Amino acid sequence: GRVHLFPGGETAFYKRIAFEDLEHAQEKLRDAPHKLVRDAKSYHVVGSFLLSKGCDDMVKATGVRIPKCYDAQLEPNDANPMLSKFSFLLEDLSPAKGWYQQWLLCDLEDCKAALSSFAKIHAYFWTGSSFWDDANAAEEFEESVWESGSYVQPEAQNWNQCKIVAEEWAKKKQRFEKELHSFAWWDDLGERLESVAEGCGHLAHPFADETLSAKYQKYRTFCHGDPKAANLLFRKAHSDLEVGLVDFQWSGFGLAATDIA
Repeated sequence: GRVHLFPGGETAFYKRIAFEDLEHAQEKLRDAPHKLVRDAKSYHVVGSFLLSKGCDDMVKATGVRIPKCYDAQLEPNDANPMLSKFSFLLEDLSPAKGWYQQWLLCDLEDCKAALSSFAKIHAYFWTGSSFWDDANAAEEFEESVWESGSYVQPEAQNWNQCKIVAEEWAKKKQRFEKELHSFAWWDDLGERLESVAEGCGHLAHPFADETLSAKYQKYRTFCHGDPKAANLLFRKAHSDLEVGLVDFQWSGFGLAATDIA
């Protein structure tokens, strides 16, 4: 939540995560315990990325707006992930300072501004860029983020998610009947998607696969990993539109095209 600092009236944003207090963590412990380990690492990634020299240098070089991390307390518990605790004290991109969110990015200028911010990050960390000349910063950065970033990559989800596409489509297809029923592929769309889902998942996230990783190395860059509208903030400054990027839990290495797809 928002913390008000006195004197001066400035604010900061405080975020605390204690898995044992979270209802959805209890559900994961029961239904998908491997996701607790994954989630614990994701919060460690946030703190490590925000406090890294790579992040600091990128922000200074590109002007991309990412909230400063004033302090991070990271207490993962590998033996019992339910005891993991994390807290962050962050710069507050607040409405009082002109920041706002768009839950649906329908405006062309908003989309252009957001894509520009992501492009600057991708370019800064692209394989072969000058960032990698700083061996110490590069080593720290490699250890800070996911080897293969993105919330939607197969490695971060249930093992059978690509095997139940047809089943799930059968349950939900009626919601889209009005818009899609006239197309020839309406009835077997689920089966068709399932037949290519696993292969597409590996190609879209090649750095989780040792063979593909070598093949796609020249396209490797750092990715936000979860660039949905909820993780973007906007602020109008004179004739410019600023974009603030938040929530780097799933940030790591990947393909720029996948990051913004």
